[in-house]
Amino acid sequence: MKSSIRNPLNRKTQRSLSCIHLTSAKNAGPKDPFLWAAQRKREAHRSVLVDNYIKQDSQTIVAYCQQFGPVKAAFAVPLSTDRNFLLVEFKSPDGRSSFINSVNAEANRRRLFIQSAECRVIQKIDTHKLRRHEKIPIVKRETTEGDDSLNQQMGTASTLSEQMQLVEEACGMQDVDIRLRFFLLSLLENIVSSLFHGTTLDAFGSITSQLGSSSSDIDLILTQPAHKTQERYHNSPLRFYFLSQDFLDSQKGKTQMMSILASYLRCFHPTFHSVTKILNANVPIIRFKHNSEIDIDVSSTDNVAVLMSKILFYLSSHEHRFKTLLMSIKFWAKSLGITVMPSGYPTNFTLTSLLIFFLQTKVIIPPFESFTQDKTGDDIILPVKWQDIFKTDDTTSADDLLIGFFEFYANFDYSQTMSIRNGECIEKWQEEDWPLKLENPLQPDRNIPRNVCKNELDNFVRLCKETALILREPKTNGSRSWGLLQAAELER
Repeated sequence: MKSSIRNPLNRKTQRSLSCIHLTSAKNAGPKDPFLWAAQRKREAHRSVLVDNYIKQDSQTIVAYCQQFGPVKAAFAVPLSTDRNFLLVEFKSPDGRSSFINSVNAEANRRRLFIQSAECRVIQKIDTHKLRRHEKIPIVKRETTEGDDSLNQQMGTASTLSEQMQLVEEACGMQDVDIRLRFFLLSLLENIVSSLFHGTTLDAFGSITSQLGSSSSDIDLILTQPAHKTQERYHNSPLRFYFLSQDFLDSQKGKTQMMSILASYLRCFHPTFHSVTKILNANVPIIRFKHNSEIDIDVSSTDNVAVLMSKILFYLSSHEHRFKTLLMSIKFWAKSLGITVMPSGYPTNFTLTSLLIFFLQTKVIIPPFESFTQDKTGDDIILPVKWQDIFKTDDTTSADDLLIGFFEFYANFDYSQTMSIRNGECIEKWQEEDWPLKLENPLQPDRNIPRNVCKNELDNFVRLCKETALILREPKTNGSRSWGLLQAAELER
């Protein structure tokens, strides 16, 4: 099973590059994660989230917001319950500030109110008193993950390629999903900066890699500042310094920060709930939910995960088939319950890594060592010209690659260790009792799917075999369940 991977960096022919998906497969965006995140943060800092508690007409709420400044866009937040949220973006931060300053506090001494960019409508708005402005359309999410209409569209699709495109557009993050997550990030940043001066929150995972779904959670990392002494008055004989506590570099200190943040959210913030502390792990973490039904994880340090998110961002930006394939594989895995259980089952990151390794064997993605330069962890410095790295002459269609993915892992020799770093199987961990061995390319001493048990690996292999056979079958006349849709309905 050992494959020889030639270095794609030496090829002269460069295929045209496709832009990263921001809202769907049809929209393009910047190819730099820092610029993209900065753009999204600016949008968040101009936005407010309105809980339409009394189900006021959404256009009326937007018209009310326009009394305080021009509104750029408005989005209906999709929820599984009958609650109604509206995300409104002003054209400038001044409009948002004016709106926030106009919001009332509930006259109840027993309740502590939070002045933020979140508010609730509890009384009907008198439209006769509103000045008329340009009507802003309310943007709603298109077909969503788990929607019956998605299954209907997939059933009527004529090719596997069309089914994959439908899954990508329905399950991938759309504009409202991204905006809402960055809005919540901005809320949490304000809280963290008020508790710990200079400390910031950085997003990683699906929100920054652009490979998440409409149901993806938010992964955040606490970043502490590297303070430098500011010598403002070089000629002054006096030096004044702020008082400080020496503990940020210790694991105990980071754990205490996480505990304080968790306690604040649990006791004093009305829209974050179900707060759980997991502070004894190697990486301390707190988990909680927002009223908009989004799960959030905050960790104190996970720089390698941040680095991997950036690599995946560039990969999906420059290899247009990667996201299409991954969305279809995730859809298949979630439908069959492969990734829904916390222990013993493959995770989404495991599936992502398996896809990367498969594409490396096809010489579509290069070995990671070609750009990590034999460095690991925090020592890795990412290159600047990613278009020179993700070059390939391969023109295999995404649907053929999807079938190839399932056939590859249906017949793979799992006694071997897969290495994304080398792009081939290597002699490693032969004595370890791990059913599935896949080397972490940034931390080579760690096995990505170490949690996967033998029974679930056997189940995964069986489902891959059955799925490959189904996807090879053409659609028959009148068939409503075929292709990827039929594969997603297999019995576990």
